Amino acid sequence: MKSQGSKGFTLLDTMIVVSIMATFAVMALPSFTSNDTYQLDLAKNEIVAAIRFARSEALRTGETYGVDINRASKQITIYKADLTVIPVGQEFIAYHPINKNPYDYNLNTDFNLINVSIVNSTEPFLFTDSVRRKSLLFDANGTPVWFDSNTGTTYQLNNGVVELAKGVHTYNVSVQPYNGRVTSQ
Repeated sequence: MKSQGSKGFTLLDTMIVVSIMATFAVMALPSFTSNDTYQLDLAKNEIVAAIRFARSEALRTGETYGVDINRASKQITIYKADLTVIPVGQEFIAYHPINKNPYDYNLNTDFNLINVSIVNSTEPFLFTDSVRRKSLLFDANGTPVWFDSNTGTTYQLNNGVVELAKGVHTYNVSVQPYNGRVTSQ
């Protein structure tokens, strides 16, 4: 507090000004956190949403729906499965519930996700016939399966993991074998 006739600033005045300047400086500086984890989160969320949507469409319609994850092209496609052709085909591509476009998403077309990679060394879905595939089907009960239309055999999912990487950071999106629950870590 200033007394009558004194000139200058008190310690309290200086501390208030410095704290206000520090607050503005913190808000003005760019974030020093890595963009890699942010981009991985976006990619992970897209893949989780796609797999969950395929399962929910199978449950909703009582039909078999699938998700196809192409490692090389980074393409994610949700489709109604055509079980009458050999091998199982796509009857039609499902429509995205929000933007109403075909659910055929490519990580390369999203500017934020261009450098995110699907780094599985093999196809992401392993079934009880010991074969790995890039596609996963959900039956009318929402169970993750693969259907061999040649023999009429249904194979259960043993393991389903999509591995994503950007820089030194990695995320895994997993599908549980018996109930189709999708988790990420």
